[in-house]
Order: sequence, then structure tokens, then C-alpha cells
Amino acid sequence: MRAMVWLWLQFLLCAVLIARAGLVLSATADRLAQAHGWGRGWVGLALLATVTSLPELASGVSAVTLVDAPNLAVGHALGACVVNLLFLGVVDALQRRQPLYRHASATRSHSRRRSPALPRPAMARAGRSLPCTARD
Repeated sequence: MRAMVWLWLQFLLCAVLIARAGLVLSATADRLAQAHGWGRGWVGLALLATVTSLPELASGVSAVTLVDAPNLAVGHALGACVVNLLFLGVVDALQRRQPLYRHASATRSHSRRRSPALPRPAMARAGRSLPCTARD
């Protein structure tokens, strides 16, 4: 029982730290965009999206190499995509004045950012149809 409580405490602590880091990261990215005269859309697309994908990369690699659980890695990648879309829906619902994408369309980068995420479910379905060989 104590081990389970300790695991949940570790999980919640990590979640709080990641949430805080996300707030600091987005504020810093915005300041970088302003300081260098870069567009906010470009900074979100190139810098922020890359940096925030690093935890997904680390958990995917560790799921495959350390835990030998490729299903966990695939589930994480697909789940992260769904959660990101859910977050966009919530933020859009909270933005009462106008739709979120209308405001973001001033930079025109959001359409390019969405396109890499679209093939993920199709790749997962295609991967299920490939023959599987057992590893030693």
C-alpha cells in the first residue's frame, strides 16, 4: 500500500513540475519571439513544439528500451495527440470573443503545425497490419 501511495505522489509531483515548466517555457518562448522579431507562430511551431515533444520522445524510447513495452510507447504517442486536441478544444471554448484559430490565423503557421500530427493514427493502423517477428 505504501509503495502505491509513493508512486502516486511521484506521479503527481512530476505532473505539477511539468505544468509549471510549461508555463515558464511558453512565457520564455514569447519573450524570445519579441526580442528577436520572430513571429509567435513560428516560435510555437519550431521551438515550443520541439521542446515540448522531448518528454514524449524520452518516455517512448525508455518504454521500448528499458521496459520492453512498445505498446506503451505507441499508446503514449497516440494519447498525447488526443490530449493535445482536447486541450485545444478547451482553450477554444474558453476563448469567448472569437474562435481560437481565427486569432491564430494571423501567423498562418497553425495549418502547417497540424499537418504532421494527422498521419499518426494512420501509421498506427498500418503498423498493426505488418507481420510481427518475435525478439530474443
